[in-house]
Amino acid sequence: MGSRSLGWARSGTSHRTLRVNPGARVRLGDRELGFLRPPSFDSPATLAVYGVTARALFTSDGFGSVVPIPADDAADLREDDYLAGMTLFTHANAPWVAMTAQHKFGALVDAVASLEPAHLLSSHSPDVHGRVRTVLEHMRTIPDRPPWAPDADEIDLILWRHRITSRRRR
Repeated sequence: MGSRSLGWARSGTSHRTLRVNPGARVRLGDRELGFLRPPSFDSPATLAVYGVTARALFTSDGFGSVVPIPADDAADLREDDYLAGMTLFTHANAPWVAMTAQHKFGALVDAVASLEPAHLLSSHSPDVHGRVRTVLEHMRTIPDRPPWAPDADEIDLILWRHRITSRRRR
């Protein structure tokens, strides 16, 4: 969407926004941010933001994971649970990944790996601090893994489990 259709031209807020493309770098005081396309996303406007000094990559939808228990850090979970949840989340959030050529998807993972991030911060999972290399290698394999295609009974079971878990937390 253009800035006019979003109302920025009339509202006077365009000075508070920054529109960037993949590959852009921006200096904010003593910090430098880089922008790139994450390997998986649900909107073509999605970008990942890399904090150069902290070596932290905010991945937006990328690297999300359905985890069995609440956790702030992926290290608090069994590695295979986190990775299986990442496969599930990626196929559910970005089903197009299953139709992507491996070499094209791998190039997106390579772009992330070339930054050598120490931290992956997703909107949809616990933070990853110590397993970054393992998580990147697993992400590379997701297009070749069977896609998630639930039937109505599986969706009902997921919703039922969610209601039970939500009640326990109250």
